[in-house]
Amino acid sequence: MSDENPLSSGAGNAPAEPGPHGTTFWVIAPNGSSATVVLDASASYDLDHDALSFRWARVDDGEQFFSDDVQTTNVWHESAQFRLNVFDGTTTTSASFAVYLLTPAEVVRDLIDAMDKLEMEEGIHIRARNSLDTLLDKAAQYLGKGELARAVDLLDRFQERIATQSHLLGAAGAQDLIGIAQAVIDAVSSLR
Repeated sequence: MSDENPLSSGAGNAPAEPGPHGTTFWVIAPNGSSATVVLDASASYDLDHDALSFRWARVDDGEQFFSDDVQTTNVWHESAQFRLNVFDGTTTTSASFAVYLLTPAEVVRDLIDAMDKLEMEEGIHIRARNSLDTLLDKAAQYLGKGELARAVDLLDRFQERIATQSHLLGAAGAQDLIGIAQAVIDAVSSLR
């Protein structure tokens, strides 16, 4: 990619649209402090079907550049800021975004908030809510202590109980809660 073309508009050229789409991404840090993330520009496109070249930059730690459409990097300590430059041969278009890390225990506690939202905003009643909250609280405590097998067991039980209520929660609501719990299980399973 040439640095000679600042953000400019080529005559008769539709600029490329950089991907990923969105400005904030949340990633589970299995060990609580870092995670490997894959920066993937494959969602980028060009209406003119021009060949695209990519340049990733990590901008919170100076200007560290990577030139592949897919780049694997580590995020340490809470967050990182990235920029993707997409060049279509005429025009460079940029998109910036942040990656924030969450500990597995934080994600489990967020499940309680997600159930609150279903009940308050959607008007859905979740049966045995106190029991589910207790399962999640204990799972978060076990995660904090590094007792991963116990935490996974409680998260499995949470998923089973939510699955039995899918007719009340709606398939999408139940799948969202189950999917979040599964993401935590998958993340910490790599540490066991």
